[in-house]
Amino acid sequence: MRGIRSTSANSELLQSASEIWVMDNSHLTVLGDLVIDTGATPELFDPNGKEIEDPFFDSAVAVRRVFEAIYKISEERVHKLASRAI
Repeated sequence: MRGIRSTSANSELLQSASEIWVMDNSHLTVLGDLVIDTGATPELFDPNGKEIEDPFFDSAVAVRRVFEAIYKISEERVHKLASRAI
């Protein structure tokens, strides 16, 4: 995690994306305006349409709950992407 740094989204960055996943509806709104004519459509990371809350200022229990949700969804996403690549 030490090498991970955030980058602000912009239309140039998003143009090359084949998938754009966001954690909540506010991100959908913002990125929806940036990706006009890029080909990829932003969608919630959770394929069931649930928002994933930001636990940044919450308890360790909340951070763990979000981590576990992201981990589970990541596994599902990876399997789905891998099946498309075959």
